[in-house]
Amino acid sequence: MSIDALEREFFTSGIDNIDHSEFVLVGPNQTLAASGVIGQVDARDGEPLRVVAERTGDLLAGASRAVSAREHARGAPLLIGAVPFGDSAPARLVAVRDVRRVPTAPREQVAAPPLRADVRRVDLVPWPARYLDSVRRALAEMDAGRLDKVVLARAIDLIADEPVRTSEIVHSLAAGDPDSYVFATRLGARTPDGGGDRVLVGASPELVIRKFGRSVVSNPLAGSAARSADPDEDRRRARELSTSEKDLREHRIVVDAIADALRPFCSALTVSRRPSVIATPTMWHLSSQVRGVLTTPVPNALQLAAALHPTPAVCGWPTAEAHRFITRSEGFNRRYYGGLIGWMNPEGDGEWVLALRCAEIADNRLRLYAGAGVVPGSDPSAELAETSAKFQRFMSALGLDHALVEQAAQGAVAAASGASGARP
Repeated sequence: MSIDALEREFFTSGIDNIDHSEFVLVGPNQTLAASGVIGQVDARDGEPLRVVAERTGDLLAGASRAVSAREHARGAPLLIGAVPFGDSAPARLVAVRDVRRVPTAPREQVAAPPLRADVRRVDLVPWPARYLDSVRRALAEMDAGRLDKVVLARAIDLIADEPVRTSEIVHSLAAGDPDSYVFATRLGARTPDGGGDRVLVGASPELVIRKFGRSVVSNPLAGSAARSADPDEDRRRARELSTSEKDLREHRIVVDAIADALRPFCSALTVSRRPSVIATPTMWHLSSQVRGVLTTPVPNALQLAAALHPTPAVCGWPTAEAHRFITRSEGFNRRYYGGLIGWMNPEGDGEWVLALRCAEIADNRLRLYAGAGVVPGSDPSAELAETSAKFQRFMSALGLDHALVEQAAQGAVAAASGASGARP
């Protein structure tokens, strides 16, 4: 068997093992699979990430003494896990001893098994009309000078006929999106009705922090447009995004905030002069690179992530005002959506990505998330359509059409309202 064939086999087995493992991260260049928990950060709801990050060094130092020489040679121990968006859930960070890495196989060589989830119930949270009202209220806050940007999200709750296998979704996401970070991480909590362990699964296009030695890089994305199946229209949308005053303004808010947060840790910092336009299967995004050289003492990767989180890409600006508006307006708990997924080694090197294009899964229950950035000049209907386009990424991995799912949900509510005489 050739080296390439061995790598593909290992890559595939790493994904398959997520059904029994703690963590998988399929990056553009490397796939990481991890299991064998030997310690956990004792994080509480609402505890600031910077405080949690300070305790990770002691955990990894103790874990280093617990691993064998063979495990150490394979990269153990490693800190892996998920950080929530805000204070609505605790950080779920564990040290693991079984670490496997392999170059990511070319995505066109990844055979995604056909997946079709049979869904028996769909709930939209909030109802689209209420989402539009939230966007209008956000624009009024901006007119009053209280907000510059806010990211408003929606959720879709699905109940499938059968439990959903995480590995099948990861396979499907990885096969269809060569440049994203496809992830699955266990959240370690059971559902209130006694269902199975929760797993967060998704395909994030956005790197928050990668730190190696004294080098640090962040790749903020902000400003988006839905893709089109027509090649000419698709290219037109990309060109329009690259010159959109509204989207360039939204992008600049995010890039400036990230650069300002990293600058105190760096002796040198460079920022892209102008964003590029990058593609995912369903969206175009404006993308910039922020690169720095860290000063001494060198912070670890999670401490750097804590300095940025939550970025305006998932929260807004000013951060505190945007966070309060989100809490008042969205009508659901984001938990780990808009949070961080990643890893860190005992030397403090690691990478953390945003938890986007994702769903929280427990047995046959799924909650999907998608959001859109609202800035002055935003059109409420366009922001609603953007969330729909982002939902389609995960829906496709389930073998579903997002538009049909939303229509089915609206039809069911309309039928129930008609029968009861109540309005949704």
